[in-house]
Parts: sequence; C-alpha cells; structure tokens
Amino acid sequence: MNERRKIHDWERALLQDIKESAVDLADLQSDKFDRATDDLDALYQGVCYPREGNLDGLCLDELDSAVGRQAGLLSGTDITKASELITASGNAYVNNSEFDWEALGNAVGSCFQSVCRFGMMDTKVVKKEKKKPRRVLQDKNAQETQPSVYTAKKEDIQDAQARRLGILETAIKRESGQRVSFFDVVLDSSSFEQTVENLFDASFLVHNGSLGIGLDDTTGLPFLEKREDAVKDQASSGQCILSITPAQWEGLVGAYGREEPLVGHREYLE
Repeated sequence: MNERRKIHDWERALLQDIKESAVDLADLQSDKFDRATDDLDALYQGVCYPREGNLDGLCLDELDSAVGRQAGLLSGTDITKASELITASGNAYVNNSEFDWEALGNAVGSCFQSVCRFGMMDTKVVKKEKKKPRRVLQDKNAQETQPSVYTAKKEDIQDAQARRLGILETAIKRESGQRVSFFDVVLDSSSFEQTVENLFDASFLVHNGSLGIGLDDTTGLPFLEKREDAVKDQASSGQCILSITPAQWEGLVGAYGREEPLVGHREYLE
C-alpha cells in the first residue's frame, strides 16, 4: 500500500514539475525534456492500476504539448548558417588533427530543409506529354439512327392517347344538347386509374379549345360542352391543377357515379 502511495505521489510531483517547467521543456538547448522522459519511463515500470495509468497519461499529454512547442521553434529556427558550420569544422580539425567526415555530413544534412527535387545534378528531366482528348465526331443523323423499338413504343403510346381523345369527343357529340355532366364523362365507378386517365383526356381537350368547361347555374356542378371552331379561336387561355385521391374518388362514385362513363370502361389485356 505504501508503495502504491509513493507511486501516486511521484506521478503527481512529476506532472506538476512538467507543468511548471513548460518553458524549459520547449527550449531546444535544455536537457529538461530528456530528464522528464527518463523519469516518466522509470515511473511507468511501476504502474499497475488504472488510476496510476491515468496520471501517467496526463504526464504524456503535457510532454506532447512540449513537443509541439519544440516543433514550432524548429520551424522558425535558422538552420542554414554556413559560416558557423565552416568555423566549427575548422576548430574540430585543429583540435583533433583528424577530420571526421561523417560528422560533417550529418551537420551539413541539417542545413537543407528539403530533399533534392530531381536527384543528382546530371539527372535528365523528362517531361510527360499530355495526351490530347479524342473528340468524338458528332453524328448529324443521330435522330435518324435511334432504335426502332423505342420509336415504336412511343408511337403506340401516342396512338392510344389519340384513340381515347377521339372516343371522348365522339361520346360528347352523341349526347343530346350542348352540355354534358363532367362526372358522367370522366368518372369510372370500377377503376380509379381510368378515372385519372379520363380526367387527363378531358383536360387536354379543354386546353386545346375543343371542349369548354363551366359550372351549371342551377346545380352548381361542372359540365363539359362542345365548342365550334369559331369559339375555339376566341377561347381565353388559362391553367389550373386538378387532383383526386382514391378516397375522394369513392365519395364521388357514391354521389354521382353511374355504372359506366360515357367513354366506356376499357379492358386491358395483361
């Protein structure tokens, strides 16, 4: 127990000493940093418990901060004073009578802050040629060379829409009178999807002026009416958004729906 207490006291004293000696630890000419690391290494040999390891880690954090300050001083220190190097080399030769070329090489190496960029002085610099990107010639007949399958599908879709629009116009012409109930035309009591399609078709015919839409003064319900060519040209352009949910569709079917809309129910083959 006494041994553990001694280690705790030693760690606390070392931590306090490191904090108080922050300036000396960052000094490049001082040996305080080496002595602190030696003490910490010796202390680490007796660490056995987490609390002791925690104190040891705090000491390491303080030393790490000192290393950071040393690195900052090194980056701002002038290490390329060739005159001092020549003077020191001459004094070493006079005192020892033999010149230590290895020590000179190590000292000279510290005078350079970066390695040679290209290698030896006679190194040949080879410039890499940039490859020019190959330009793809534009095909003027690109639209004519499109896959026929895609074109056929697109034409099929357009034909189906044209057929539905033709059926819708014919159904409205067939009814007696100029006005037809909007719900009788578009509302399909057995299919929400076809109701949406009928809404789209009717809105298209209203947009291009073939049909007119309005509200009946008596019932307040919307109606569609056939427009003559002269009226088409005078029709004012406008835009609105129609939306319907399955729940709203069910409510409309119960209130205004008939067994089948004027355009009929379309049977799609699977």
